[in-house]
Amino acid sequence: MKIIYIPDQRDSEHKLVLQFADFYQVNSMIANGGANSVNGWNFFFQLPPVFDHTYGNPFNSVEIILGPEFINYGILYNWWAATDLRGIAPEGWHLPTLYEVWTNLTNAAGGQSGLGNKLKEAGTAHWNTGNAATNNYHFSVFGGGSRNASGNFKNLKEFGTFWFSDYYNEIAGAIWWFSKYSSTMGGAAYNSSKKEGLSVRFVKNDSEWTEGDTVTDFDGNVYHTTKIGNQVWMTENFACTHFKNGDPIPLVADTASWTDDSHTAKMCYYNNDRANAFTSPCVVYLYGGFDITIRGYLFWQNLNLLSVNDYGCIVQLDLYAFSECSNAVSFVLPILHTAGRMAFYSCTSVPSFNLPELKSIDTMCFAETKCISFYFPKLTNVPLSAWQNCYLPTTFILPSVQRISQYGFLRCFAATTFYLPSLQGFDGPYVWYLIEGNNILLTVPAAMMTINNGQPHPEIQTLMDNNDVTVVQV
Repeated sequence: MKIIYIPDQRDSEHKLVLQFADFYQVNSMIANGGANSVNGWNFFFQLPPVFDHTYGNPFNSVEIILGPEFINYGILYNWWAATDLRGIAPEGWHLPTLYEVWTNLTNAAGGQSGLGNKLKEAGTAHWNTGNAATNNYHFSVFGGGSRNASGNFKNLKEFGTFWFSDYYNEIAGAIWWFSKYSSTMGGAAYNSSKKEGLSVRFVKNDSEWTEGDTVTDFDGNVYHTTKIGNQVWMTENFACTHFKNGDPIPLVADTASWTDDSHTAKMCYYNNDRANAFTSPCVVYLYGGFDITIRGYLFWQNLNLLSVNDYGCIVQLDLYAFSECSNAVSFVLPILHTAGRMAFYSCTSVPSFNLPELKSIDTMCFAETKCISFYFPKLTNVPLSAWQNCYLPTTFILPSVQRISQYGFLRCFAATTFYLPSLQGFDGPYVWYLIEGNNILLTVPAAMMTINNGQPHPEIQTLMDNNDVTVVQV
């Protein structure tokens, strides 16, 4: 497939139009001056290696409308930038001391036991798989990685490391850190070179706070806040490019300048890629005149979506069709009837999927997907591990489902509703495994409640034994 890019097709809606011509195999990402950008607009967009279609162009055009920029992992600052007398913190905020974190924050959050998991962001949007965070206090630590004193970048989505303001000596600074591998928080008073590029979180000078409060930096970036004990904290990593007096903080990409002995303020983006510091959500519109089966790997990958609106062309999705897409308001795929293995893998913060014709899904189709509501009126079977690791309070409205396979709903920790009025049976044990839900509303046919010598089906009984369940018989 050859991509024709019409240069600078932007209007007041920030619309970018990409037209597809021919249909040859393409294995690279759209790029114009950068691996992940088109005319400086950062986003990820990868074409599938193969399209199955009857004839003609699979899509007449794709429109990508980019929304306002928001903070991703933030910026990495050396110690001299984080503590410069000109100040980078917004008025009324400051870089925390070791005591403010190690004593005050720790005590307010219940002590060191499990503290790391209590403060880290849950899920895999900013951490690699294996993160066991619960984010009890909405502090939302990200695995922002770092840049070491030799200029090398390391540990994105593995570690989040932050500066203290405490002075130790000319070359070493105090740090606190979080790891994907640990449930605790780490800290040290002297073991990090001041040349390192680390993340920054600020604490408020006073304890005045109302839920929903935000704070704005010199550049206009907006940060959410949370209160833990008597401390008020930012919940995003800092990402300002100026000191409070308006002086720019030097952006240093090359290794020689980063590692010199000037002892001056410097900042950088992880891997020198601005998309790691900031990202823009977008709305994707697909236009096509033919039924399309996407047989490909990573069709859309790491795309910060506001929504996907398909104007009647995609009928089937295969492996990893939508991988790690975050912040989507909705997926609107009106004629999609089949979704393959991991088709919507690790799609986070998605309120809804509008898939009215979806009839068949494969194993782990919605693995690691964070969605408030699933309404699939024509889906008939739930395969092995179809829903796995769903952490949001989730409603499953599945009026046509007749069979559920083993681990069909695996680790759906906060499930609230299972609407299954057509359920006829189960294919294997442990259909609901590690649900751990409270006040679950389960709707099933009356026959399922007397199928076991007048008792509920064993799978339903197990769900009732392990959770607070209200059953509605139809």
